[in-house]
Amino acid sequence: MVSDLPSEVDLAIVGAGVAGLAAAKTARARGLSVAVLEAQTRTGGRAFTDALNAGDGKAPLPWDRGCHWLHQARENPFTEIADSLGFRYRKSDCTTRIWLGNRWADNTELAERWAAAERAEAAVAAAARSGHDVAMAEVMPDLGRWDGIHRQFLRAMTGEDPAATSAVDDHRYKETDDNWPVEAGFGALIAAWAAELPVATATPVRRLDRTGADLRLETDRGILQARTAILTPSTNVLLSGDLRVDPALPGDLLDTLDGVPLGAANKVALAFDRDVFGLDHALVAHQPDAPRGCNFQIRPFGRDMAVAYTGGPLARELEQTDPAEMTAFAVDQLVAMFGSDVRRHLVSSATTAWGRDPWIRGSYTVCRPGRADARERLLQPVEDRIWLAGEACSLSAFGTVRGAYASGTEAARQAAASLSRANGA
Repeated sequence: MVSDLPSEVDLAIVGAGVAGLAAAKTARARGLSVAVLEAQTRTGGRAFTDALNAGDGKAPLPWDRGCHWLHQARENPFTEIADSLGFRYRKSDCTTRIWLGNRWADNTELAERWAAAERAEAAVAAAARSGHDVAMAEVMPDLGRWDGIHRQFLRAMTGEDPAATSAVDDHRYKETDDNWPVEAGFGALIAAWAAELPVATATPVRRLDRTGADLRLETDRGILQARTAILTPSTNVLLSGDLRVDPALPGDLLDTLDGVPLGAANKVALAFDRDVFGLDHALVAHQPDAPRGCNFQIRPFGRDMAVAYTGGPLARELEQTDPAEMTAFAVDQLVAMFGSDVRRHLVSSATTAWGRDPWIRGSYTVCRPGRADARERLLQPVEDRIWLAGEACSLSAFGTVRGAYASGTEAARQAAASLSRANGA
């Protein structure tokens, strides 16, 4: 919503993604006056549920352009929030299929593939425990026939090639087996959770002046004075200079931001006028040309649709094309696996290009090799009145809504404590 812009507040929050929204809720609960400033015309950031045309007067199909899964679901606060708001999610496992070029992998081959993944994970873990902060690819063993598809999986998960991803940072992520997709869309859940929170949308912050006793935020809708601020834009946006900070943020902090840039991960959503797959809620990988292969979510929640996932160099390459070319790329792989009915019964499509979104500039953060200390540095405030928050600032849940939520909540707590100290409380 477009709320009025106050002239002065205790806390200014730049960005209305999950971190900013969580910070605002936390700060307001502590009695602080708060302004949330969002450049886009909507809230949620990378949490955004869209609708896909299903054709023939059918109800549109919801799909998440960004986050979709309740990662670490049993510990994720949004699992309880989903329950309280009536949002359903799927706990049961998905069917997994791997296409080998002319047939599906059998159960023995699937077991071999998972065993290969475990060998790779064990090697990365061993390097991380020894403090060997190198690229994941440097320590991963040769996985034989499964090497390409495992790297494809890692690119989709991290948004980067394992040759450019820190082994130590990757190992710090708390991997669990409870990753549950939200039926109506995670973005829709976030929107419902934050519906009553006043947010000044369409209000990009152009300059943050920190020379005075109070912070001065210059926006397209006027000037705001704030005693403290939380900055939640992505690391790529903060590095872009679109938000000018005077004096500039400390040099070591800027260098740290460069250590955890956003990777590239995109989707192609496809709707069909009937079931062309013969599968329900399946995860499918196209193996033959792994560097250019896709992972697919097939008929999620029994809907006649598929969502293609690409990550790393391939995602960057495709997002520089156009939606038609991205769609053709995904459809061609589905046709190879499921036959020409895929093309014949395609009704509509939609694509993402997060790296080309000027307010996001990528997918989620990936730590460069040798920079495993970067996330901890992001947790340190500037002058005890400016904090960074977002998934980049999470040590064990980066790249997730849960990580962004925890980061925003903690930043707001610290801002409240700082203001309390300044007031002599």
